[in-house]
Amino acid sequence: MELNEIDIRVKNAFDNFVLQASERLKNSLKSVILHGSIVSGEHIPRHSDINILLVVDKVDIDILDAIAGIKTKTSAGRIVPLVLSDNYIQNSTDTFPIEFLEMQKHHTVLWGNDPLAGLKIDPKNLRHQCEWELKSKIITMQQLYINTRGNARAAGDFLIRNLTSFIVVFKHILGLKNVLVDGQPEVLEKICDEFGLEKDIFLEILHARQGKLKIKDAASSFARFLSALNKLSEQIDKLSL
Repeated sequence: MELNEIDIRVKNAFDNFVLQASERLKNSLKSVILHGSIVSGEHIPRHSDINILLVVDKVDIDILDAIAGIKTKTSAGRIVPLVLSDNYIQNSTDTFPIEFLEMQKHHTVLWGNDPLAGLKIDPKNLRHQCEWELKSKIITMQQLYINTRGNARAAGDFLIRNLTSFIVVFKHILGLKNVLVDGQPEVLEKICDEFGLEKDIFLEILHARQGKLKIKDAASSFARFLSALNKLSEQIDKLSL
C-alpha cells in the first residue's frame, strides 16, 4: 500500500506522533519506521493498530518517559510505538526472527536510516521460533479448553481472535521450505497442501474472522483445529534445513 492511499485520518495520526517523538527525543532519535498491516495493505481504519518503530541510541527510562507522554489513542486507531536501539536490533535476530522478518518485509522509513534493510536471519533460529510458537499456542488452547470446560463460545472467540497470529507462524514455516506466499487465504491453503492438513477448518475460521459466516459448531472446529496443529507440530519437529 502506498502511503498516499492511506486514510487521511490515519496519516495525520502518525504524522502527529512522529512530530511529537522528534521534538521529545531530539538527537536520541535515529529512525522512525512504519510497519505492520498499514504497510502490508491489510490495515482497517479505526480497527487496526498503527505500528511505529522508533530507533534510538539507547533505551533508558528517560526515553520511555518521553514516549509515554505522547497521545497514542486517536480517532484513526491506536498507535502502538515500539522503541529499540540499533544495537538491540542487530543482536536480537536470533531471538525474534519472525518479528524482524515481518518488520523487514512490511515497513517504510518515515525518517532517518533503515536498520532493518541488512538484517540476516539464520533459518535454524527461525525454525526454532516457529516450533516454539506453535507448541506454545497448542498448550494455550488446551488450557483454555480445560479452564472453560469446553465452552463453545470461548473456543470460537479464541479461534477468530487468534487466527492472524497463527497465519504469521504458518507463513514462516512455509518460508523454511522456500514456499513464499503472503495473503492470508493463500497461506492457509498452502500450509494445508504442504503438510497434509484439513483445509476446510482453516478456511472456515478465516471466513468467520472476515464476517462472511458464523462457525456452526465452535467446539468441533476447535477440536479439529487443535488436531491439525498437533499434526503440523510433529512435522516441524522433524523438519531438516
